[in-house]
Amino acid sequence: RSLGVEAGAAVGFPLFLAQAVSIAFYITGFSEAVVALAPALDPRWVGLATLAGLGLLAMFSADLTLRTQYGVMVLVALSLVSIYAGSAPDPAAVVQPSPRLGFWPVLAVYFPAVTGILAGVSLSGELARPSRALPLGTLAAVGVSYLIYLSLALFINNLSIAPDVLIGDTMLIQKLAHVGLLVLLGLWAASLSSAVGCLLSAPRTLQALANDRVVPLFLGLLFMYFVANS
Repeated sequence: RSLGVEAGAAVGFPLFLAQAVSIAFYITGFSEAVVALAPALDPRWVGLATLAGLGLLAMFSADLTLRTQYGVMVLVALSLVSIYAGSAPDPAAVVQPSPRLGFWPVLAVYFPAVTGILAGVSLSGELARPSRALPLGTLAAVGVSYLIYLSLALFINNLSIAPDVLIGDTMLIQKLAHVGLLVLLGLWAASLSSAVGCLLSAPRTLQALANDRVVPLFLGLLFMYFVANS
């Protein structure tokens, strides 16, 4: 909006599509993690049930959905405590090194880890003072994420784990944690949290586009109907 309808539409519509598609990716990641522990389950049905549950929760009450983020924060905090309380894993439990990947595959894995800070921007309508809360919240999210990533890198470096092991074993963090289950719960919670953020932010982005007549207005009115009934 600050750049005008033309530029805003060029940014806003791809943003809405990205947020909508991201829901499927986050839920797929969660489903595959669940199936890894329970191979008898079908990841497609797990994903479908997860999507239905989150969708109903978002339609029932956006406020209640946002409150679930407090539980997510607790689980992530517990997983970090478990990691910092851990030690170098048993070499016999580590996966053998795999071939090194190029820049783009690594970026594809890493990039989504730093996009969650934008969720607050799309949910500005829930804030009492968005002009103050958004800058502080976004900068705080970037700062806290940076400190966590940096501290994890330094912690793992102090364990003197071979670089090939770091590359080859994608679940190494779980194996070095004091309680590996907490790491899994933190990963699941973070995946669902990201999916919930997109479920709430994508319709609001579409509503803003509809109000500016970039997309048919009935789409924005449909969203307002669901919000009014939740």
